Amino acid sequence: PIDYTEFSQEYNEAVKQISHLNIQFTRQVARMARIKKALERSLIKVGAIDQSIESVERKMYKLGNLIFGLDAKNGMGEKNDPNLGNRLFSVNIGISNSLYGPTSTHIKMLKIIDQELQVYQVKMEEITSEISDIEKQIEENGGPLLETDGR
Repeated sequence: PIDYTEFSQEYNEAVKQISHLNIQFTRQVARMARIKKALERSLIKVGAIDQSIESVERKMYKLGNLIFGLDAKNGMGEKNDPNLGNRLFSVNIGISNSLYGPTSTHIKMLKIIDQELQVYQVKMEEITSEISDIEKQIEENGGPLLETDGR
């Protein structure tokens, strides 16, 4: 059997990483909203920039569905594909009141969470980079100065 303390540490690390991913995602959603608002108020031509924004929004929508599940299916009684939150909740329920410790199912579930987190973090980094590129394009084309996280 796996050591409960070791498993608990791995679980807590997964919670921390998911929380960080959620924060990153929320920040990028806010950045995109600021970009779109700035462009609405701007007089610059946005042809190529519009395509980049649309591409990033599609990627964010897909990533959001993977992390949080489909909004339309988050209602009571709706069947949603497993996502990070569901999986983490299942592990937590299984181990929080257990005298036995984690089962093989809990261990497998935590491994799935770790694997998904690695993939989603890479996707989040790519999205963040693409948003930075959009901000640069706007500035290079004479667009408004954008409020960004780094300034």
